[in-house]
Amino acid sequence: MHFHGGGFALGSIASSAPLCRALAHQAGVRVLSVEYRLALEHPFPAGLADAASALHHVLTHRDEFRATTVAVGGDSAGANLALTAAHQLARRDLETASFVLALYPVTDAGRQGGSRETFAEGFGLRTVDIEVFERYYLPDGIEPIRPTGLLEVDDLGIMPPCYVATAGFDPLRDEGEELAGALRAAGVPVVARRFPGLVHGYAGFAGIVPAARDAVLDAASALRAGLALTTRERMADSL
Repeated sequence: MHFHGGGFALGSIASSAPLCRALAHQAGVRVLSVEYRLALEHPFPAGLADAASALHHVLTHRDEFRATTVAVGGDSAGANLALTAAHQLARRDLETASFVLALYPVTDAGRQGGSRETFAEGFGLRTVDIEVFERYYLPDGIEPIRPTGLLEVDDLGIMPPCYVATAGFDPLRDEGEELAGALRAAGVPVVARRFPGLVHGYAGFAGIVPAARDAVLDAASALRAGLALTTRERMADSL
């Protein structure tokens, strides 16, 4: 299952189609791309509710989708939805995804300093853009709940194995890598990749930038391996 990026306010299943096709072809999987509600019209918690509901539906109707094992993923804001939806289901003691694929995720609303300051201008996505998207997604009074982040929860250990990729010149780089470290510290199997020469949204450049193509292929390889391992574990548990 894939959730597109776009700051919780932009993007669609059409904009994410090239990435979904690449993952499907290279990882040898079927990809279900989800059209969730967008801010401004539908601020938090609408998008996350759609993501969690869609994931739960597929998991509880896996025969209809011919799905032995279900992974969830996304890029940017979509990666945040994939991570938080998987966490929400696990927290509610429901079956969750077996694997999470997160490309340059948003993880810490309102964050300042670090890569958000270093790469604030001149690298595509600007920090001011991130702040605008965060205001769109988080209505007044909701920000203290910090719904976009997992860095402050005390139960990260319930998460499934994750692949977390960051770009070297991305304002969101530090928070993505901090999340990978927190997951690992909580005992979650994590593959963390930094692609040093790339910027935020590199999956959209995979057709023209060789390094971006290599990064998408790396994600597809991780998805294939992650699903193979979790499928093997599911089969072993059923014996």
